[in-house]
Parts: sequence; C-alpha cells; structure tokens
Amino acid sequence: PIYWREIHRRCLAGAIERDPGERFLRSGGAEQWVRWEIQPWHRPDGSIGGIVLFSEDITQQRRAEQGLRESEERLRLAQQVARIGTFEWNIQTGVNRWTPELEAMYGLPTGGFGGTEHDWENLVHPEDRAAAVRQVQLAMETGTFEAEWRVVWPDGTLRWLAGRARVFNDEAGKPLRLIGANIDITEGKQASEALRRSEANLREAQGVAHLGSWYRDLRTDAMTCSEELYRIWGLDPKLPFPALKGQDRFYTPESFRRLSAAEQVALRDGTGYELDLELVRADG
Repeated sequence: PIYWREIHRRCLAGAIERDPGERFLRSGGAEQWVRWEIQPWHRPDGSIGGIVLFSEDITQQRRAEQGLRESEERLRLAQQVARIGTFEWNIQTGVNRWTPELEAMYGLPTGGFGGTEHDWENLVHPEDRAAAVRQVQLAMETGTFEAEWRVVWPDGTLRWLAGRARVFNDEAGKPLRLIGANIDITEGKQASEALRRSEANLREAQGVAHLGSWYRDLRTDAMTCSEELYRIWGLDPKLPFPALKGQDRFYTPESFRRLSAAEQVALRDGTGYELDLELVRADG
C-alpha cells in the first residue's frame, strides 16, 4: 500500500518510524494488534543498505485495556444511577482524586474540585465541618470512616451526603490512602424531617383535643401509645403501657367486660368498635 511505501521511503532516507499499536485483520478475520518500529540498516561505511522491522504482538494487552475501559464505564454508569461518587486521597502527597459523579454531588462541574483535603473541608457546611473533620482524624486511628454532613452548592442548594471510607496503611502501619464513597441521602433526610414534623403536629393536635392514640401488636399484646393517652390514664410516660390483659385494674368490671367483648368481635369480623368506658386513673 502507498502508506507503507511512504514509510519505507522515509526510513531509507534515515528516519525511524514507529507505531505504538496498529490493528490488523488476520486471514481468518481475527483481530490482531501489533506495535512496530522500522529503522534504517547501515553498512559499515555508514551508508543505508536497507531497513529493519521490529514488531510485537500486543493483542492481549489491548484486549485487557478495552476490558478495563468497559469495566470503568459500567462503574461510572452504576455510580450515576445509584448517586454514588468515589474518591481516593493520597495521605502522603495530599492529592485527593474525585470522580465526576462525586463532584456533581457537591454542585461542581467535572474537574471543578481543587484536589486536596482542605478543598473538601471548605465544601462542607460550616456547622458540620468540625465534626466531619474529626471523623477523618479518627479514621487514621480506627481505619474506617463513616459520617453524614451537609453541603451547600454554589447556587445555594442544600444537600445531605453520607460517606464511608477505609484507610490503607504501609507495612509500618502508617496511613497511606483513604479510599471511599459518598452517597446523596437528601431525599431520605427530607422524608425523615417531614415525618418528624408530622408526628410533632399530631402530638400537638392530640394534646389540644385531649385525644390519645394507641397501637396493639396482636402477636405480643404489647401496646404503643401516644403521650396524650398516658396523660389521660394518669400514667408515667417513661413506663411501658399496660397490655390489654393488664388493663382490667384500670377499668370498672363492667367496662372491661364490654371492652373485651368488643375486641373479640373486632378481631373475628375485622371490624372496629366505638365505646364509652369508665376508666379509673392511676391516681384513683
């Protein structure tokens, strides 16, 4: 081919030509990668008498490199789907390498992270920074890191992150690297906060309406009750609420009989009940 004739011409003129990896198709159609170098061959008098070709089959190396690229691409995709970002901090050099997914969790563009542990600390919410840094320092002793903190994006968005990492030491036990991952837990934190507010509102409403609520586990007969129900009964909220079979001492005999009968019908038919009962409070 003209391509090879031009290479030969340049080598005969004294040039050295090389290619770090060129793909060929063998006679059977199989793919083969070859690294080659062509040099001029010099006669004893220094003139060029021809060219010499050195070649090396690097097919297995290229296949391994392709497999690595595909594996890394799958890992990046998995991190994007699971909202996970990874990092590797070289404790000796101070270089902290982040994946693009991790940078995105902090509201940064790809390549926007400064690359040091100090740069990470500056991205943590000021109110959470000291505690997060202490956990990193503690990890140097325990070997593991686990913490949660807030970050504020450049546009003011507030996000919650959770981090887990492991410290790798040298043979003398000196910390070398901290490798780990962060995950965005903002949605879970928001749901927990919404639930907390809802439960607080419910407790306040029950207190205003003098309404108590309870939940009974039919497997154990254990009762879980609201604070207002404890108040209605005159019981100490720090103590377990009495199970149904222990409530007979709080009701008049007739009221407890009616309550027990209503419970049996409700459990048998899957219905509810509504009763007016006479309760004897704990203080009499």
